Amino acid sequence: MAKLGLKWGLLCAAFLLISLSTPYVLGQDDDDDDDEEESPNTAICQGAIDEGTVKTMEECESNIANGMNPDGTPKGVNCGDGLIVPIWRPYTKLTGGDRFGRGLLYVLLMVYLFIGVAIVSDRFMESIEMITAQEKEVTVKDPKSGKNQVHLNS
Repeated sequence: MAKLGLKWGLLCAAFLLISLSTPYVLGQDDDDDDDEEESPNTAICQGAIDEGTVKTMEECESNIANGMNPDGTPKGVNCGDGLIVPIWRPYTKLTGGDRFGRGLLYVLLMVYLFIGVAIVSDRFMESIEMITAQEKEVTVKDPKSGKNQVHLNS
């Protein structure tokens, strides 16, 4: 059983390392000073590109034209801090080491919580086994013959 858990743990760790090692591509900053007219959303889109929430100016303008936020999330959706735990800042433009460290901390926390749930459920099952293993001896008098009959109830 322990070997199976170790295999699953190694498989999950390998998957996490592969997913964390994928490069995060940020938008290209084109500083070409062409004589094109700037749209009213240029400053908004440039800020979104600088934050890393959108890759290109065209993608940002397309999102705004479709009635969404510059990063592509629907308007009115606040994906900021969590309900209980605030978001871990900074969350954009992370280096590989930052992503690996956060991923490692996440995996360790999940293992810790999983072990805690396993311990609690093991104690709960032990209690259920003790309750169901108890036997009770009941003596019943037969009304016809007058003899006592012994029954074991569990």
